[in-house]
Amino acid sequence: MSRRALLAAVSLAVIGALLVGGYVLTRGGGNDVVESENQRFARLASRPLELPTHLASGGECQLDVGAIRLSGIPAEAALGPLAKREERTLPVLRHGPIYAVIGGGIPRIMDLWPSPDSRWAVQDATLWISKPSYTGPVLIRGGRLDGRSRIRFGGGPDPGPELRLAAGEWDEPATAQLRRAPIHLRERWRVATRTTRIKATGCYSFQVDGEGFSYVLPFAAVLQGGR
Repeated sequence: MSRRALLAAVSLAVIGALLVGGYVLTRGGGNDVVESENQRFARLASRPLELPTHLASGGECQLDVGAIRLSGIPAEAALGPLAKREERTLPVLRHGPIYAVIGGGIPRIMDLWPSPDSRWAVQDATLWISKPSYTGPVLIRGGRLDGRSRIRFGGGPDPGPELRLAAGEWDEPATAQLRRAPIHLRERWRVATRTTRIKATGCYSFQVDGEGFSYVLPFAAVLQGGR
């Protein structure tokens, strides 16, 4: 084996070991940087939370920008990404690479239900969907646009302030269900179902951060059964 071939084989072995161990190689300033999964999420979390608070001006949610319909999703339920803009106008719809699906019915309306074990209400399931063109990590945070409350994620009495969706495959096939209705996305799309927790009715927005993009997904939350 030539010296060049030997070096190539060793390099591939090292890269394979890093991937198995939860590390990846990323490009930065012309250099290869080895990062763990936690380091990648920490880098995404260092970005400021910039929510479109102007969409809640006047006490109403200004969400007449519609939604993007994804093939295989029942009803027009996908929250189309909105580009963050400097001017205080309604952002425009963008296409991915990450989408949130908050249920069938009216676009950008999330129905919440009181939780018996927590002051945080429960939204049955938020479907997070990734285009095949993006396979990296996704960090999701969010908060109320007409108040200070933050969106929480997960079950139990003390849900977390952020949602981390790892690089690579997610834990559900592209034939997941949304309120008992099956969805059938195209091959290689990633799907993950996670619980969203919110305290009260109001205007809210997710912020979605990935490698090479950051945008917001605004919506209105309606708590059923009072509060």
